[in-house]
Amino acid sequence: MRVESTIGVEREKNEDITVRATRDEFVAMKRRDDATLNLPRLIFPSLLVNMSGGRLPQRHANGKRYLTIPVNLRGDTDDIGRAAVVALS
Repeated sequence: MRVESTIGVEREKNEDITVRATRDEFVAMKRRDDATLNLPRLIFPSLLVNMSGGRLPQRHANGKRYLTIPVNLRGDTDDIGRAAVVALS
């Protein structure tokens, strides 16, 4: 497995990099490609561990560690995921 590279090697072998592509063309291509990708399968567990400085959560009574992922990332919701209605008083 190769663990290092050079700009010359990347220009020669990396199909995403061409000598003819301008920076703006490269950025546009990467954004177009990225828009077709799904989130990585372990993105949320990875973020949770990274946000806690690499520390895993404490063990529960059963000896296991659990990562909890919020399901209402865009605000409060009711039990079926609809935006919660805030009562005005």
